[in-house]
Amino acid sequence: MRTKYSKIKNLKLAHEAREEIVPRVVENLKRWSDTLDDVTAAKPWITEEEKKDLLDKINETNKWLSGKIEEQAAKKLSDQPVFKGKDVESKFKPVQKLYKKTIGKKAPPKVEEKPKEEKTEDKKEEESKKEDDG
Repeated sequence: MRTKYSKIKNLKLAHEAREEIVPRVVENLKRWSDTLDDVTAAKPWITEEEKKDLLDKINETNKWLSGKIEEQAAKKLSDQPVFKGKDVESKFKPVQKLYKKTIGKKAPPKVEEKPKEEKTEDKKEEESKKEDDG
């Protein structure tokens, strides 16, 4: 009797954990996918390759999660879960990390180049001064 209660309680806790994490993950993935073009347009130093890699990871995670949600929907609440909240989290964390890394990428530092003409003029001035002093 006690083991059946524990089993049901664990199933309930797993269900609640999924119900909490899945909508949040789905929302984040959708928001990131929808705003990626705007964000990367504002940050031209993010390469197309980085953008594509991130979008691929988002889509891959979304596809995996959608499949798991469909599988879970076909089961009863009293059946063993197809996936747990920690499974979603372990799939989501690397995508979140890549998103933060890509979007947080700093612009490369601007290197000010002096025109070559100025350098030659500076040298000529220095040479003139040396000649005048000498």
